[in-house]
Order: sequence, then structure tokens, then C-alpha cells
Amino acid sequence: MVRIFPLHYTKNQYESGVARNLQYSFELPEGEYVVEMYFTDPWNCSKAPTVTANGEAIFTDAAVNTVLTSEVITVTDGPLTLDITSDDLCINICYIRIIFAA
Repeated sequence: MVRIFPLHYTKNQYESGVARNLQYSFELPEGEYVVEMYFTDPWNCSKAPTVTANGEAIFTDAAVNTVLTSEVITVTDGPLTLDITSDDLCINICYIRIIFAA
């Protein structure tokens, strides 16, 4: 199983005093998965996002313009929830790819 989601970014949160964050929740069958993500920084303001999967950090101060691949994540009871946060002015995510880790 592979799921790919296209470009998303935060906007105007800094100006509104809201922390930069994106959250995705995926309904997946129980099993083991690998999460692949790609972040970019086209405006020089989104350098090091942090990603948690169901509350566990999988990427801390993530590199941009680099494919990031997680360790195996076990989904046992409910969805796979990815929380992406940053202290920078925005978050620019090109894609999320979720791969069943047979």
C-alpha cells in the first residue's frame, strides 16, 4: 500500500501568532509502515520541521530538500496521525508517502 499526498504548506500563522503546524490522520489497517516525507524551503523560511507519528518523534529538526525515511511504525489500534510543527515562519511539505512494510 502506498499513499502519496501532494504539496501543502502553512501560511499566515506567524502573523496571527499561531504556532506553525500541520496534522494528518490516515486510517490504515493494523500493520507496520514506513513513512517517507520530503520538505522544501523555497522562501528561505521553513528550515527544520519536527514530525511525530502517533506521539512518537520520527523526524526532529528535519532536513529540507532531502527524502526522509522513518523507521518502521506499528499501527495497532486506530489511525496513523502525523503532527508536523516548526519554530520557523512556515512549513513546506512536498509529499508524504506511506508504505506497507510487509
